[in-house]
Amino acid sequence: MTTAQQCLRFLAWTMRLLALLSLVGPAVAPLEARNSVTDGTGTSQLWLPIVLENYPCPIGGTMTLNSAPVSVTLRLLQFDSPKKAYVDTTQSGADGRFCFPEVPLLSPCTNGDLGYAVVFGYDLPVPNRAYLRGWQSRVLPRCTPDQIYPDLHTDLADITVVAPSDGVTVTIPITFSWTYPGPQTGFFALSFPCAFFAVGITTTYTMKWAQPPCVVPGQSANWYLIEVNDGAGKISQTHSFVIDGATN
Repeated sequence: MTTAQQCLRFLAWTMRLLALLSLVGPAVAPLEARNSVTDGTGTSQLWLPIVLENYPCPIGGTMTLNSAPVSVTLRLLQFDSPKKAYVDTTQSGADGRFCFPEVPLLSPCTNGDLGYAVVFGYDLPVPNRAYLRGWQSRVLPRCTPDQIYPDLHTDLADITVVAPSDGVTVTIPITFSWTYPGPQTGFFALSFPCAFFAVGITTTYTMKWAQPPCVVPGQSANWYLIEVNDGAGKISQTHSFVIDGATN
């Protein structure tokens, strides 16, 4: 064996070992993808490791609960006007990170309704009432390869209702109040099964004159909060109260 062949063999074994230790690359190229060097007496084959580039995730980010990373089920909703459908599901890891690695481009790009959104909860069970009932990201256009969103983030902590307490009997006027985790910049609405009231950027609202038609005196009434911020939406857990039967 010539000196050149010995050097080539040593280099090949060294590169393969480094690949196995993940110090250079994740794998060794197959036989069909090998380089060759000829020293005049024959051909010596050198297997080179494949180095994979770390491309950014097309749609991904981090989920937290009260600022701590959390593992939850997330779905990818595709908007293709006038249709929409869930097209993928993933789970955020223990570090809160998630990624939808394959998000096809949509067309035609002139249609403003084309895009994707990341969704938590809604018609899927949520871990417990510490979480929001549901969250949806803003619509994310995906018409060109450079339209990527690898750093989405939201905190899934529920909006804390202060009043009225669940199950309490109340009379008109009713004052609703809540606290919000973090800076309060979103636009809120108070929602009932048959109606909702846009209340603005605030954490309190007073229903002064009459209840919605689906709120029947003497019966339990369900309600929840909707918050919209920069196109993203959050829905709180459902709460209830009873309007005094003597109220008209």
